[in-house]
Amino acid sequence: DVPSLSLSVGEGALSSCWEDPGGPCATPRMLGGTTNLGGTRRKQRRISYILREEAGRHRSGVNSITLSARGDTLYSASRDGTARAWNTANTRSRCVKVYDSHTDWVNDCVLLGNETTLVTGSSDTSIKVWNTQTEECVNTLCLHNDYVKALACAQHKGFVASGGLDREVYLWDIEASKHPIAQGPGGGRGGGWGAQGG
Repeated sequence: DVPSLSLSVGEGALSSCWEDPGGPCATPRMLGGTTNLGGTRRKQRRISYILREEAGRHRSGVNSITLSARGDTLYSASRDGTARAWNTANTRSRCVKVYDSHTDWVNDCVLLGNETTLVTGSSDTSIKVWNTQTEECVNTLCLHNDYVKALACAQHKGFVASGGLDREVYLWDIEASKHPIAQGPGGGRGGGWGAQGG
């Protein structure tokens, strides 16, 4: 018999169990007990890893930040796949909202209009539009074929430009359409700025 390792995920914890065929019997309280599979007694040793999110912190590096016009809220885009809002009104800023819907790094973020709209660009190739108050993703824009690396905005026009590793640049009217209103001089299709149909 070959020793085996199994993993199980419980609420807030990841447990691994090492089974040693024919190992000495152990008490359940000390090493997790024994099992009897197919007439073979197996000793189980359990190791638990507690996977806790540190309160108010990103779980990985920060790629981009943007500050509200009043300076009381900072938005951060992180490699942990989230964007967060931070109350900066006092010296110990704290996370007050989490925008979590991307499946890969969030590389950039920008605020629009009266700061009720946050736009994020991600390595999952999508651009997401968020309601800053409810933390709800209200729109997902998918046109890039590679990581979305940079965003820029004309804040009071509701326009956002996106650039990606696919060598494309798009200009979006966030309020009006799911399609870009122009395509920039990216390398993928060549040419200069041009209006988009649809």
